[in-house]
Amino acid sequence: MANTGKNWGINGTFLCNQLTRHVHVYEKRLYEKMIEDKEGMLEVSRYIHLNPVEVKMVKKPEYSPWSSYYLFKNPQAVGLSYMKIDSILDYFNGTIEEKKEKYCQYNRCYSSPCFAVLF
Repeated sequence: MANTGKNWGINGTFLCNQLTRHVHVYEKRLYEKMIEDKEGMLEVSRYIHLNPVEVKMVKKPEYSPWSSYYLFKNPQAVGLSYMKIDSILDYFNGTIEEKKEKYCQYNRCYSSPCFAVLF
């Protein structure tokens, strides 16, 4: 019987939890939702970058070894070829460094009024 992604996710998570006892599952179940606008895309990006902090895997998002957040935080950082942050930075105005700072500011604010100030 073929092992589907859903089954692997459940079984793989169970196995990792049994072996390490510190793997976190971000969502109880997977779902898909269309990202329809700039705000939606930035919310998903913020969730991805800040969730390791929320579940106490790391103290700061740039400390997560599986995250691209360090590319936003460090102006001189160079990512791997598949890490494309330009599509997120294009939502902000300014130089590359200013855009990176605005993205980091966006991630520090959790309310929608903060969102409007950054653009």
